[in-house]
Amino acid sequence: MESLNKAHSLFVADMYNDAEPLYEEASKIPETAAEALTSLAYINIKQGRFGSAIAQSEQAIQINPSNYLPYLRKAQALFYDQHFSAAQELFLHCNSLKPSSASSWIQKCESELKHSMTKEIYTWFQSNQDVHLIFFVKTNSTEDVKLEINSDMVNIKAKTVTGSEFLSSVKLSMNIDPVRSKFTVMPNKVEVVLKKVEIVNWHTLEPVKAQEIRPSYPSSSKKPKDWSKIDRELEEELKKEKPEGEAALNELFKQIYENSDEDTRRAMIKSYQTSGGTVLSTDWKEVNKKDYEGKDRPDPPKGQEWAKPN
Repeated sequence: MESLNKAHSLFVADMYNDAEPLYEEASKIPETAAEALTSLAYINIKQGRFGSAIAQSEQAIQINPSNYLPYLRKAQALFYDQHFSAAQELFLHCNSLKPSSASSWIQKCESELKHSMTKEIYTWFQSNQDVHLIFFVKTNSTEDVKLEINSDMVNIKAKTVTGSEFLSSVKLSMNIDPVRSKFTVMPNKVEVVLKKVEIVNWHTLEPVKAQEIRPSYPSSSKKPKDWSKIDRELEEELKKEKPEGEAALNELFKQIYENSDEDTRRAMIKSYQTSGGTVLSTDWKEVNKKDYEGKDRPDPPKGQEWAKPN
């Protein structure tokens, strides 16, 4: 819990690089894992590491599948990596868990899909274990779709609702396991889940020349990302989310911190971090003289005890 509290204090101060290792530490503790992983996902979205954000969100979902927030973070990562259809489904699920929690995001997806559906034949995204390949094709039933999955190739042939023929072949940049892969036919798309042979991030879906590979999470879109816009949107959405319990305290901490002078901020960070999250003071003159890890150490929370030095 101490690592999580320290990470939260750095997080609300926008000190994400310092908060990240503490969240990683907290993610290894069962009691704090889900919350820490969800916060890590948020940090990775802001850093443009969408693959990591998706993987961390999925881990948090496995721990607590009834919490809407990890689904929201995964959907946001997919949205900013321009996988709007997959993101929209998750945003809808967020709303089913917590009404109106993702309504504005659903509208954004609908707007983006109106523009992208007419241009893209398929899109894709990945998690640690799988590659998701989504073909934008409208069919009447599963019988209208013939799909062939090989270790390095996916072929699809489908009869659309208008009676025309849809054909596409995708050469894969890395091998997959055809036996464990599967596909699902939906009214507006066909989603193929390809099982990775190796648990590694794919730089691209299809093979490219070595010099064209960039060390970033893959995207089917070549449209450049406006990172300042992403930051603004995430901050706005974070403010709209109505926190509860400990999250509400962290939000209050952030509001006080943002509206304070430098000495007040220093007092808040030092008192909160060095006391293990048991003291929060805004008086720098007092905090500067305190040794919360030594002679001025407060009593631990009820039912807990401070770790003894080795």
